[in-house]
Amino acid sequence: MQIQREHAHHWSSARIGSVGLLAMVASAGLAHAALPAPAGVSNSVTGTQNDGTANGERPKAMVIRTNGPVGQPFLVARPSAYKTEARLTAGFKGPLSVIAPSYTLYGEVVFHAESRKVAEAAIESVRGEFAWLNGNMVAESSIPGVYTIGARSVENAARMADLLAGVAGIETAYVNFEAPKASRGGSDPALGAQWHIFNSLDTNADHNIQAVHDAGTSGAGVVVGVLEARSGNFTSPYDPDDLATPGYDFSDVVHPDLFPNFALNLSQITDPFQVDVTHATSVAGLIGAAANSTFGRGVAFGARIAALRNGSSLEQAEAWNHELGQIDLTNNSWGPATDFYPPFGPAGVFPVAGDDVEVAFPGVGISPLNGTVELALDRGHTLGRGRKGRIHVMAAGNASHFQGFPRFSIGNAVSLPQWGFLDITGGNAGDITDFDDSGADTSGERYSGMIGDRTEYWEANSHPSTIAIAAVGEDNQRAGYSTTGTAVLAAAYSLGGSLLQPYGITGYPFADAGRGITTTNQIAAGADGDCPAALAGVPGLTCTFSGTSAAAPIATGIFALMLEANPNLTIRDIEHIIQRTSVPVNFSPVGSYWTNLIGFGNIDPDDPNVANPQFWQVNSGDVLHSDEYGFGVIDAQAAVNMARTWPGLPRTRILDSGVIEQSVAIPDAEFVEIGEYVGSDGLPKVLHQLVPGDIVFAQRELPNGSITGLACVRENYEVEKVLLTVTVTGAGAGDLLIVLESPNGSVSPLAIPRADSSGVDTGIAYNSYTFKSYKHWGELSGGTWNLYLQDFRPDDETPEGELPDDGGTPMDPSDDDPGEEHVTYLGVLGMPGAAFAEHSEKTLVSFRLEIYGTPTNVPPSLACPPTLTNCPGDLNADGRVNFADLQLFLSWYTNGDPLADVNGDGQVTFDDIYFFTNVLFVPGFCNDTGYPGNRPGPGDSAGRPVIRPI
Repeated sequence: MQIQREHAHHWSSARIGSVGLLAMVASAGLAHAALPAPAGVSNSVTGTQNDGTANGERPKAMVIRTNGPVGQPFLVARPSAYKTEARLTAGFKGPLSVIAPSYTLYGEVVFHAESRKVAEAAIESVRGEFAWLNGNMVAESSIPGVYTIGARSVENAARMADLLAGVAGIETAYVNFEAPKASRGGSDPALGAQWHIFNSLDTNADHNIQAVHDAGTSGAGVVVGVLEARSGNFTSPYDPDDLATPGYDFSDVVHPDLFPNFALNLSQITDPFQVDVTHATSVAGLIGAAANSTFGRGVAFGARIAALRNGSSLEQAEAWNHELGQIDLTNNSWGPATDFYPPFGPAGVFPVAGDDVEVAFPGVGISPLNGTVELALDRGHTLGRGRKGRIHVMAAGNASHFQGFPRFSIGNAVSLPQWGFLDITGGNAGDITDFDDSGADTSGERYSGMIGDRTEYWEANSHPSTIAIAAVGEDNQRAGYSTTGTAVLAAAYSLGGSLLQPYGITGYPFADAGRGITTTNQIAAGADGDCPAALAGVPGLTCTFSGTSAAAPIATGIFALMLEANPNLTIRDIEHIIQRTSVPVNFSPVGSYWTNLIGFGNIDPDDPNVANPQFWQVNSGDVLHSDEYGFGVIDAQAAVNMARTWPGLPRTRILDSGVIEQSVAIPDAEFVEIGEYVGSDGLPKVLHQLVPGDIVFAQRELPNGSITGLACVRENYEVEKVLLTVTVTGAGAGDLLIVLESPNGSVSPLAIPRADSSGVDTGIAYNSYTFKSYKHWGELSGGTWNLYLQDFRPDDETPEGELPDDGGTPMDPSDDDPGEEHVTYLGVLGMPGAAFAEHSEKTLVSFRLEIYGTPTNVPPSLACPPTLTNCPGDLNADGRVNFADLQLFLSWYTNGDPLADVNGDGQVTFDDIYFFTNVLFVPGFCNDTGYPGNRPGPGDSAGRPVIRPI
């Protein structure tokens, strides 16, 4: 389904101008923004979810092929939606909403063809009707001869099905649909309030979990471990000695809806002094609350749930390794404590201060993995679930990035009653005059944007065994608190809402959107007053559970349903299925990816032409990924159905550069004076601007002296996730923007400038720190990968003005010496000088690139000749040096092919034969794993990955 596209950008210089990276990554997003949706993946095409409501469309009578050779008459609620309700009109009279059963129609066509070649040719034959369509979008189902293709809307799908039905070689074509079914589940009084399971108000705003339950799948046979932030869990205090008491009734220490599925024998003894178990009870209930009770049901109500104990790094490691053979998944609705920017404080503004006081930002630091914890994750990944690997589901976090206005100015405003200020009111001198003249009236309105957390700043989210889940509200908008990042796999429902500006007296005002999540609650917490009237006063129940703490266990429950359907699934299988079946929301085919992330677009007066910024990126493999939603909102029914017949993946393949030593100095940002003027108050104004440091990128010198970028990859694997590990010396990790770029121009912004002084104590800003990205999923790996770094926070002081020296009032121009005001623009990502924080020069000293993927039949990338790799004798890129490579070289040499110039002297001569046979031709496997001769066999019987050096 993936094809290699021509490289969209070419840069050859080792340094690019300071604004170049921002423009470069913006154009990278635009380069792929109009590409079609990936094969077999649901998609929306408007700025909001494509449910047909944005343009106020009305129901439409249509004849649609759903079953059989001819169409059937439907009244379709929203034809332009990807998924919509429809009612079959044939044979019905009277009010359709009363008597006609409801179908669900999808913007996807299912068709039968004798081969993939025939299927792709059929799609090409109707391409003229759909500008975005191409044969490579065809997806092969698990049933031989059955293919699917996304059509973006039900209306498109109906027209495409009609056209395909008349194409030679196509046996049948129809719009994918779901026929109405009667529920056969048990009776749960609170189930109706659990809209994430089935939303009776909006069928486009649930996970289709009810349909999975109706099909008889409940998570039976699966065990989920619940790990909380503290040493307590969903069990109330009890005496451990009671474990030895025959017949002891644990129902008095476990919520009655959790007790039937409580796996006591697989649980750890949690803290008996931790009496507040409200959060854990709500999390556990979303996963595995029993059916047929008062409090609703869990997503995987047939699964068992075990309580794990958090605490020290050793306790955390032991929890993640507890009962490796029995516990299949862990849910982690917790994470490192993260500060906000700006901080919560009086008046919600940065403190104003005297002339010589710098503004200090709270830290949004990285949280590296402890070595013991990392070892536990590695061990679980290798040995868990009978070597299929334990799966850890992580809440993405509740400290969203860029929920505000990301343009700042800072200075010493001696014309105001306070001497220091932070302001974002604009980007020109006129704006400065405005707030100077307003005086104290606006002293409380110096709001900033919020530079918050990213999923990648907790290194656990970058481990191959973890899955980060974001939160989306009932309105299918990202919940304003939900942390974004390249490591987000998908989104699940929770209480929605948006953060409002300005920053209020008591914190960020929060506007709820939609309903909270209904789940179990600690009995002692009493009744939740926000539940529907029918549930009012029921203790042990909450209807307002929220955060990614709610989204993660919903996803965990869905994964448990998938594991019941197919116990052989690995985390890679789950990633593949979720990528293929999740529903993208709020995607616009004309939007641009990077610009919204860094504050470009309408809010940046220096760049007014960039429109429709968004967090979605379409890469060269035609795969969509969003920092906000991952691959989209999880569709449980589609995921479980695909899991049932999922054939499994071949053994993991990793293209690995190994640790590459570097010595690349990263130029510091600086403050530059850009002008001077006299304001309307008669006081002199000096303007400064923060200028980011020049961009640098990683370079690699190979044994033969050749220079390449981060990695020059010959093998054309179909990429899955990508891991990048970097070591940067110096102090101030948050000063840096770190961007990974694929050979086809897709970008992964791995680190965003923020207030993070990591390295001040150790002298190492990033110490072998690993980032994970799904941005390149489905791309071909062949070509040159690049790593760019740029500094956005000067290590020097912010320019300071001069105060009046006669004790006069700065607002009075008649003073003999009114002083001088300095105002500094920080730009989109810049921050005040970090001299007070003792930041220092930073240097990239090493990197390691690991590309997870599966081999393809695509020939090796000609952009990377063998001499630019660590295994130059492997001419055909099959991971080994053997007779086939010698034959290939001789054919090149005989035909005078320039590829035979293996010694790089620009000529094909006998010297190349000598160089190949005596230097490059060292038979054996290319794995560099430390076995004798560095030439071991590929992989091993323990299921460990096959590693190919880059």
